[in-house]
Amino acid sequence: MEKRTIKTWHLLVTFLFPALYFLNAMTPWAVRLWGGGDRGSYISYWIGVCVLHWISAGLVLRFLKKDGLSLRDIGYNLRKKGNLILAGSLLAFALAVFFLTESIAPAEVKVEAGLMSMFYPLTTGERLFWILCCFTAGFCEELVYRGYNISMLRYKGVNKWVAMLIAVFPFILIHSFAPIYSGYLFGVYFSAGIIFGLIFLLTKRLWIPMAIHCAYNLTAMMAVLGQ
Repeated sequence: MEKRTIKTWHLLVTFLFPALYFLNAMTPWAVRLWGGGDRGSYISYWIGVCVLHWISAGLVLRFLKKDGLSLRDIGYNLRKKGNLILAGSLLAFALAVFFLTESIAPAEVKVEAGLMSMFYPLTTGERLFWILCCFTAGFCEELVYRGYNISMLRYKGVNKWVAMLIAVFPFILIHSFAPIYSGYLFGVYFSAGIIFGLIFLLTKRLWIPMAIHCAYNLTAMMAVLGQ
């Protein structure tokens, strides 16, 4: 990729985003959810995560504008019709998963202790909110950690495969303490970062990992069937 003049501090700021997610993980509602198993704090916690996602995405869009770049320069090249088709397809998939889960989910769910049980949406309200979370994560995380970070590192002259690997680590860390305390979850997020990065680099289209990321997260609604 041809080198371009961009402000280095813009890129560095994005690598500091995980610090905000660690702060969110120390809020009272986060502690009640992850430490005390309080399902009443589930939506409060994920609202915080979504807000941080959109703040991160908003800053990246601002940085692009200040550097004279656009979404096309980081691989997002869909026009209005394409955006509508993408959003409509993902919404249709989300509703299909939601209604399928609602139709066969047990009337009462016994929540088992454990990190993953606190992660999955287990009630109707949580699943409806989870749809918003999935759209937010699919767009914002791919925009920041694949589209922006990888592209800006490449504009700085970094090899694309090295850039992909570097960009994986802030992506892992926005998931706060979980991948630090759990080797399994570290491996999950590391693998996801590599897979989404490969898809982005090989297809040169950011909307593809966005769509896959969103669709994959939506399937978490069906976790209630295993409870």
